Amino acid sequence: MTRTTRDERGETLVELLATVVIIGTAVLSVLAAIGVAITASDANSKQVTALTVARNYAEAIQAAAYVPCATAASYSPAAVSYTAPTGFTATIVGGLGYYDGTSSGPASFGATCTAPDKGAQQISIEAKSSDARADRTLQIVKRGP
Repeated sequence: MTRTTRDERGETLVELLATVVIIGTAVLSVLAAIGVAITASDANSKQVTALTVARNYAEAIQAAAYVPCATAASYSPAAVSYTAPTGFTATIVGGLGYYDGTSSGPASFGATCTAPDKGAQQISIEAKSSDARADRTLQIVKRGP
C-alpha cells in the first residue's frame, strides 16, 4: 500500500482576504487623492476666473466716461456695458472714495465728494462665483479728464 502525502502549496482563505483588504484600501486612497486634486483644481480655476472678471470689469470702468461725484450706480456693470460670464457676478463694494485734493504724498480718499470734484475716485470691485467658491476684490483709481 502506497501512502500519498498532501503537499499542496496554496493560499489560505485568510491570506486572500488580507490581500483583498490591503489592495482595496490602497485603491480607495488613490481615488480619494484624485478627488481632492480635482476639487483643488476646480477651486483654483474659479479663483483665476474671478480675478479675470474683476480685471475686465475694471477695464470697462476705466474705459467709461468719468462721472464727477459719481455713485456706485454710475459705474455699475450695466452703466459701463459690462457683462460678467455665466456663473460670476461683478459689483462695486463699499461705495466710492473721492480724492480730497490736499494730500501731497499717497493720495487720500474720503467718503464724501466735495464740489467741485477733484478728479479722482477710488473704486473697489468684487467678483464672485455663483457657488461662493471664489471671490476676488480689486481696487482701482479712476481719474478724470
